[in-house]
Amino acid sequence: MRLKDETALPEAQFLEELLGMERHKMVVSRQTNGSEGKPAREWFFRHDKIAEFFILQTFLEHPSNSQYGNSASIGWDV
Repeated sequence: MRLKDETALPEAQFLEELLGMERHKMVVSRQTNGSEGKPAREWFFRHDKIAEFFILQTFLEHPSNSQYGNSASIGWDV
């Protein structure tokens, strides 16, 4: 998502997770007009810090997927 410079979260792929995070006020949904003029719902993290938390958890869980290698080398105190 961040690599593609997208801000909206994919609803089709993560609907259950988005609904759970909405209950805990981590994400918000916004009604927009889709490409065909039909109403569409877009999901966004409520704050950048919430998105960064999940990004950090991904790097800590799968450090080999990071393009930077060791997370300590980019300033994270792990």
